[in-house]
Amino acid sequence: MVGDGVAFVDIKSILHPEVLYGFYSEEQAKVCGTTIYEAHDGREVEVTTVSQSLDPGVSWDDIVLVSRVRAFVRVGREGELGDDYMDRY
Repeated sequence: MVGDGVAFVDIKSILHPEVLYGFYSEEQAKVCGTTIYEAHDGREVEVTTVSQSLDPGVSWDDIVLVSRVRAFVRVGREGELGDDYMDRY
């Protein structure tokens, strides 16, 4: 961003360029399925939502923060909606 001849840089994006947070909800997993991500410490974790903030952006009653994550690994469990999930929205 530039204003009045001065360049402004989002320092957060420099220090942590891709900070992502993985969340898990069993209720959401039953409906939508899960994904496996690599956690910041190298472990594989199962999540249902990934967000760039500590706000998951979804309102499942049982959602919990699992870990900071850094990379998608593979698709996890399939939910009740199966492959048709995205076609419905």
